[in-house]
Amino acid sequence: MALISNASTAEVAAWSESPLAPHFDAVLFSCESGHAKPDAQIYHLASERLGVAAAQCLFVGDGGSDEHRGAAAVGMRPVLTTQYLGRSYTTEAVEQRRQHVDYEVASVAELPGLLLSA
Repeated sequence: MALISNASTAEVAAWSESPLAPHFDAVLFSCESGHAKPDAQIYHLASERLGVAAAQCLFVGDGGSDEHRGAAAVGMRPVLTTQYLGRSYTTEAVEQRRQHVDYEVASVAELPGLLLSA
């Protein structure tokens, strides 16, 4: 599993202390790689570091930074998670984030089932 993040250097500095860090096989931060979502190169780097083709990847995100369009453009299957969108997003904003997705989940807890069926 890989993490792709348009992160600041401060966020990167805190990553090693995150309880999530041990769960990722590859981590790509835009400030380190020189590429940011939705640039195709950051998605290609993730699949290369995992040793799999982009077509074998599900890309999961909340749709910020036009990330799903970028993932779809390289052949990944985009998944929108609405778990953190909440009330602060208008219906139109959520609909716009749905434009380039193959799947949608309300929670990351739904991902194991999606992986088994995708």
